[in-house]
Amino acid sequence: MKSILFLIGSVIMLLLSVRCTTQEKELTINTDIKDSIVTIENDTITAVFSMMGGILFNIHEKANNINPFACGKTTDTKNTHSDVIQKGHYICLGRFGSLSPGEAKQGMPQDGELCNNLWKVSGLKGFRNIKMTCDAPLDGIYVTREITLSSVDPIMKITETYANELSIGHPISIGQCSNFCYPFMDSSSRIFTNATFGYLQKSGNPSQYDFTWPKAVIDTLQEAIDLSTNYYHNDFSSSNVILDSLGWVTVANPKMNILIGYLWKAQSYPWLNISQSSQYLNIPIKKIGFGTTGLADSLPVSQKLTTIFHGIRNFEFIDAKDNFTKNYYCFFIHLPSGYIKTVSVNQQSETVIVQLLISGKVKEFRLSI
Repeated sequence: MKSILFLIGSVIMLLLSVRCTTQEKELTINTDIKDSIVTIENDTITAVFSMMGGILFNIHEKANNINPFACGKTTDTKNTHSDVIQKGHYICLGRFGSLSPGEAKQGMPQDGELCNNLWKVSGLKGFRNIKMTCDAPLDGIYVTREITLSSVDPIMKITETYANELSIGHPISIGQCSNFCYPFMDSSSRIFTNATFGYLQKSGNPSQYDFTWPKAVIDTLQEAIDLSTNYYHNDFSSSNVILDSLGWVTVANPKMNILIGYLWKAQSYPWLNISQSSQYLNIPIKKIGFGTTGLADSLPVSQKLTTIFHGIRNFEFIDAKDNFTKNYYCFFIHLPSGYIKTVSVNQQSETVIVQLLISGKVKEFRLSI
């Protein structure tokens, strides 16, 4: 009987460690109670997720191990929640901007529960596909996420279903946020997107200081900065709308030969928000996010729900006990020398097509799931 119990216990421990291996690739899960780590990989890239917050905090090419989400050093794989929350890709749920006094009293964390609560692995399919879930009871939202990594290319598809657990319908705000800082964000870094009209949050009036990407008007004197560069070092928060059927943004560091990008349906996420803050260890952090909302603290809640900016509203409505599904692609490109700009990002079925201007000529990259 002891030997049988020992065998059963060994099997359980093996299942908990969940290390699946084939001749091609492997998916690993470290089930530490405080903060599990999930790693998926193929021949070209490795992507590491923290279950504390469901954060993609490390993505890198296997050839050079440079992580664009790292702050202060390029190969940072540290995984404490206080560090991870300052970098990586995560979901902001429920609001864009500060908590209301009532939300703060009820214990709602900044940026919502999804990037602060522990996610759970709910299923494995193959060795580059994983499902995870998270409950946000204060918002009444339950999220199921599926991540599928290409077998060969540096691209993954993330599909998320948001379910309303409440018996009433309500507005909901969702932001897909990525934090970048030095050394990836330096003087050579460039941001390109198909976003168009925008405004700065501090203006308080979206239509008063309307501008078009990449120009941003930063004061009443009409002083402008170029949002595609990284030369402006003061804090700011800019919101722009996507008017095409697809939205995209790329962030590149030509010195490191790295480009990371996102592609999504504009119907799902019609806003692109870019902000810069120096509040963390005096290192400027640039937050780049696409979402359902683009109006933050500059307007009261009642005005956020009624303001339309270039035909784009500021929230999404989820009905009682209803759900909806959104997806996006995250891709990684090793840049050849001579990178000038990203010309376009498009999609054909499950293939993302990226056109880059390299040394005066357009070069096309096709990345398939």
